Amino acid sequence: MAELRRVTEEVMGMPITLAAPEPGLPEEAVADAFSDLRWVDRTFSPFIPESAVSLINRGEIRVQEAPAEVLEVLDLCARFERLTNGCFSAWVRGRLDPSGLVKGWAIDRVCSRLERSGAASYMVDAGGDIAVRGGDVDGPWRVGVRHPLEKDKVVRVVEANDLAVATSGTYEKGDHILDPRTGLAATTLLSFTVIGPDILQADVFATSACVMGWEEGLRFLDNLPGYEPTRLRVGHDQRHLSALGEVPGDPGKLSDRAYRRHASLTMIERYRKWAAVPRHGERGSGLVEFALAASFLLTIVFGILDFGRAMFTYDLVANAARLGSRYAIVRGSACATSGCQATAAQITAYVRAQSPGIDATKLTVTFPAATQPAACNGGAGFPGGPGCIIAVSVTYPFNFVAFPYAQIPMTSVSQMAISQ
Repeated sequence: MAELRRVTEEVMGMPITLAAPEPGLPEEAVADAFSDLRWVDRTFSPFIPESAVSLINRGEIRVQEAPAEVLEVLDLCARFERLTNGCFSAWVRGRLDPSGLVKGWAIDRVCSRLERSGAASYMVDAGGDIAVRGGDVDGPWRVGVRHPLEKDKVVRVVEANDLAVATSGTYEKGDHILDPRTGLAATTLLSFTVIGPDILQADVFATSACVMGWEEGLRFLDNLPGYEPTRLRVGHDQRHLSALGEVPGDPGKLSDRAYRRHASLTMIERYRKWAAVPRHGERGSGLVEFALAASFLLTIVFGILDFGRAMFTYDLVANAARLGSRYAIVRGSACATSGCQATAAQITAYVRAQSPGIDATKLTVTFPAATQPAACNGGAGFPGGPGCIIAVSVTYPFNFVAFPYAQIPMTSVSQMAISQ
């Protein structure tokens, strides 16, 4: 009967195990994986004085001067900070510590290396955060979620061929998870386990959920396709509560619905279609971030177009007002007495006829009252003869393309005196 081959080394302050069915993983791939993990530790550990993270915190280098991989990690952290509304961040209390993402990121790098070496079935276990691909010697991998208080027990067993399981909590390291929004320790839960298609995201989501708390954490994961939490709630009062009831199907196993969803991940690469943040080595955005970015860019483009349209339209409105007042004074200058002056209807028709480029039917032409000099015929006639003042106001409702329901009235007033 085939056996499972395991290799374990102490790296990043924890035991990390690589396992695969016989004949096991290629030795070169295993050596490369552990070498990369040691490099990750040297680069990102806040406890190693020479690490890039420590150098940044001491002000010896700027963030922009850090290695490219550090910038990649910080970019991912920033994306997750937005996705979790600040419940996850690489910066806490003014110091850089991306540890909440780095472990999952490092496991993902190992997975990529193993797959490039040709490995189709393997398991990577880094301190209880696990990624599996393919299958065990006798079927799907079986991943146990450890009880946070009773070390020799598991609260759940997950069977899958392509899955990640990540747990965050305070039951081993104490209150080390900080809420980036307040700088205070997150002490609501002893443990929160996230099951999903990608170890990097599962690791971040588990940490974020510890900050969010039980109810908010569940709501957050419900909106992420392919992810779900464990069903056992263990609070700091050490009470064991089944918050969502028993999982359908075999006790302790993933529900049939969720199992079918996770088992299909390898075939359709669901993660790459749905992930809100790219995996290691990928660029671009997920669907949510892409939609937001596209909407933002379109708003800017249409905003620029609307600005140009607004300037053009206002110039037409101002010209229409000038044309209306000029038409009135030309008609009025020939009249010594009332009776031959232009009427309001005639001026309105003339203005609309001389306004190409806009919907002239929407033009509103009014005639504001003007203080008439004594030389005006009668002093109050409209629009009057020589010596009178004529004022024409033109208003046009301008609609924005970027904001279809927004409308502003553009108004211009032209006032001229009728001369002989």
